[in-house]
Amino acid sequence: VAEKQWTNVEAIDIDHYVAIRREYEVVDAKLLKIEEKINRSLGKSARYANRRDVYEMDGSWIVNCFEYLRYSSIKRKHKRLLVQVRFHEMRVHFIEFNQLHHKFRVSEYLKLSLNDVFEKLVHISPAAWLSLVACANVALFSLNLL
Repeated sequence: VAEKQWTNVEAIDIDHYVAIRREYEVVDAKLLKIEEKINRSLGKSARYANRRDVYEMDGSWIVNCFEYLRYSSIKRKHKRLLVQVRFHEMRVHFIEFNQLHHKFRVSEYLKLSLNDVFEKLVHISPAAWLSLVACANVALFSLNLL
């Protein structure tokens, strides 16, 4: 899933990224405003309150349901935009730090790195496989005797 997101985000041109960045800032401000409203109701500092508490406290549950749905919708949008913004920032930093060409495919590099780490993690020597198979056979044989 992450690999597909990396490729899709990397395909976004710079003009579209600027629009995404602006949209992210607007959504972030809306989300912060809602969270501050919730936190004022609960007497807690921003971004540390349990959002469900405020919707269960007040007696007007219909309004609370709509507010909670609105909050959930904005939170999902915020998360989606945040992934795009952070990947782009990480990509720009990686390219500048390593002095690479601006068309360098960071998503392909990340895929190859992820596969390499996975292969090193999963690699088990033939001797370990043989001992594992032998132990499994002994265990199954001893269980059949019982």
